Amino acid sequence: MKKILIFIVFITISYNSYSENMYIKLTLIIDVRSEESSLSDIRAFSFYDKDHGVISHLDRNLKGTKMKLTSDGGKNWKLIYCDTSYWVGDSIYIPIHSVVGIKYFPDGTIIAMSDRGKVIKSTDNGNSFTENIIPKISTESFLMQDKNFAILTSTPWGYLEDVEWKQLISTDGCNTWEELELPEYIPKNTRLFIKELKDEKFDIWYFNKSIPNVAHHVITDKYLKDFRHIETTNNHRYFCLINDSTFICGGKFRNEHTADDTAFIAKTIDGGKTWETKYLATFPYTSILSIDYINDSMLVATGESNHIVLSTDQGETWFRPDIEYYNGAKFGSRFYEGVRKIDEDKYLLLASWFPQLLDIEFVYGISSVAENISISPSKIYPNPILSDNTFTYEFNISHSGKLKTYISDVSGKVLAILYDNYIETGDYIEQYQLPSNLSSGSYLLISEINGFQHIKLFNVVR
Repeated sequence: MKKILIFIVFITISYNSYSENMYIKLTLIIDVRSEESSLSDIRAFSFYDKDHGVISHLDRNLKGTKMKLTSDGGKNWKLIYCDTSYWVGDSIYIPIHSVVGIKYFPDGTIIAMSDRGKVIKSTDNGNSFTENIIPKISTESFLMQDKNFAILTSTPWGYLEDVEWKQLISTDGCNTWEELELPEYIPKNTRLFIKELKDEKFDIWYFNKSIPNVAHHVITDKYLKDFRHIETTNNHRYFCLINDSTFICGGKFRNEHTADDTAFIAKTIDGGKTWETKYLATFPYTSILSIDYINDSMLVATGESNHIVLSTDQGETWFRPDIEYYNGAKFGSRFYEGVRKIDEDKYLLLASWFPQLLDIEFVYGISSVAENISISPSKIYPNPILSDNTFTYEFNISHSGKLKTYISDVSGKVLAILYDNYIETGDYIEQYQLPSNLSSGSYLLISEINGFQHIKLFNVVR
């Protein structure tokens, strides 16, 4: 698919969707590069409502921390904390701490955790701060679910002295810490990552070197009484909880035969016993980096190269919405942090490159960039396609042109061309025959017309 997907790079700005009834608006909240006039990196942010928020980012030397506060939804920002590089005589002071997690509460409390275990805390909306260092910590993950409960994990690195493997919890707002008692099946001295889920649960996930090609997810909550262990392949890194038996995972399949990897999303409805792939996309969309539950009718997945996909049926199908950019929001970012709900109908998205904090709005309707869409969402049935090799393909052509429809495997190799000719506008119901030598598995039905491309995943069962 490498040849096909290079083509996608050129068309993404004007069109990247197959949905007729929803698009996305991205509005810039803050771009720290423009403020600092040099490269800076947003590390963490927290809002307790649509107006009041705090953000931390690195200084221009990529060491040290600045924190800024807004009380008007990001229109204006005030510097409240600064520990950055500066010259003293002929020497330069470079701090060793940078913030990796932060939480802002309605009573004015701000709690931040640094990569070296320093707790930076304010109880008066950032007017003053206290600092306390947890010894022998290199913070791998940090999460605060409320004003009292916090959890962190520590991973030793070769360039840091006296750092230890630790898993700690605090129940008093990061004032004191105690060892987290984990289930025995979690190996000692293992990198543990933490992701917040819905219903006040969180996911502790890790890899076990003694069990290759497996990712382990342990779901629990702040009461730490029930630990649910789910094994997936090592590609299923980014986890989303729907209910007790339904989960969504995403990541990337590594392709040994080309330079490109394949971003994918999979779903289980039996508690992780079996998984079914629901979405695939290759270069430039080589990885899904976060999947987030918005509400019962919407999930959003984000990834590399401006990749945002939505599901409105609990992860059964996914589509790339059209995206409109406002107030300096830039096309071409990598979205690492996912989408976070701040308030009713208020969502924020953290982009890592360019480093921007964005307001993301889900709009029902047709985006202005979608006026020239030539092919609408398709239907394939039966799906899976059974041993008789025939299937029906339904689609609509809104602008006439030369249509090419073909089948490829998930690596992009073209297996059969079904149609390659001029086509008029209208609704179509076509029957096609699969190549008889296709084995059981997942394949892509790809249609190209007038500079647009539609991709549909289907399965074959022999």
